Amino acid sequence: MLVQTKPEFFVCNAPKSGCTAWNYFWEYVNTGVRWNNSVIETRPGIIYQHWLKKAQDNSGVMPKWYHNRSESEIITMGKQYEIVAIGRNPYVRFLSSYKDWLHRVKKNETQVPFDKFTNVVLNATNGDVSSRQFFEGQPLNHIYSISTICKIGTVNTMVLRVEEQALWFNQFLTKFHLKVKIDEYTSYGNIVFSSGLHTGSFVKDFTQQISGRKPWPSALFESSHHRGSADQLSKYYTPSIAKQVTEIVSDDLVNFGYPLWNGVAEDFRMV
Repeated sequence: MLVQTKPEFFVCNAPKSGCTAWNYFWEYVNTGVRWNNSVIETRPGIIYQHWLKKAQDNSGVMPKWYHNRSESEIITMGKQYEIVAIGRNPYVRFLSSYKDWLHRVKKNETQVPFDKFTNVVLNATNGDVSSRQFFEGQPLNHIYSISTICKIGTVNTMVLRVEEQALWFNQFLTKFHLKVKIDEYTSYGNIVFSSGLHTGSFVKDFTQQISGRKPWPSALFESSHHRGSADQLSKYYTPSIAKQVTEIVSDDLVNFGYPLWNGVAEDFRMV
């Protein structure tokens, strides 16, 4: 996504990493188009229908600020713009992807257990083309690693982690001169993110966050496809499943600096 502010920059908000709230805000920044928060919460996909309509009205060509880029395009972009990618703990995101996929294909966990889903995704990422039929045509960008989707490693990229958004959100807005736009946007009742930290906050009150056991306090936008996966890891993961998921998301673990996990609930760290 090309964000047309000063300075302009490219940002990759991959699915299942808080992309919904950001994409609606980027549309407001780029075009001034805005939907009420109540509409976004119940119909989170309306932004994609909006972009598709724009493409249809433009002979099938997406707006210049939103379309997939080849590696050669990204290399060229990297010489002109700063590129930002926002990550999410890969184990949490993978579970969220599973729950999201079940909802899309209208199946339940008995029909497709988490271990079966994990095994098929691992085969697909290892090049088993036949396994892709399993996904029933659903978008794989909701499942594959953020590094794959955002082509991280093609050029230098600023990587940020959603669990630490309370630490970088305000500085990010300042760096890219987005404060005025976010103030306008939120004045209508829309929300992207709100930090739970304030000038009177003490380090001693956030030892759980510093150690990675909890995300930093915040108010998040939650649409109808919010799955609450971060609170359900122990229900779904076993050491053997965690080992497979580690192989699937190894590039995100490296590129975003997330810790490895052995599948034991007590050992899990957000960051």
